[in-house]
Amino acid sequence: MPGLWKPEPNETTAYHNDGTHEYFGFASSGTKTSNSSWQIFIIEYDTSYSTMGDPWIIKWPNGNDGPQYVWDDVETYTYKLLGT
Repeated sequence: MPGLWKPEPNETTAYHNDGTHEYFGFASSGTKTSNSSWQIFIIEYDTSYSTMGDPWIIKWPNGNDGPQYVWDDVETYTYKLLGT
C-alpha cells in the first residue's frame, strides 16, 4: 500500500505477500529475520467492518503492535485488530 508506511532511517523493513494477505514488518537496522524484535502487521480488505471509504483493515499479531515478533514466522501468527 504505497504511502501507508514510510521506513525511517536506520530501520530494516520487510514485505511478504502470500496471495491473500500483505505482511509488513520493521525493526532496527540490521535485525535478523530470526530475531524476536520485529513489529509486524497485515493489511486485509474486509467489508465486514464499519469503515469510511475503502474497507482496508490493519491487523497485528495477537492484537499487539509491540516489536516482539519473528519475521520468519510472519505467516504463523493470529492477526487481530489492535487491542483485541
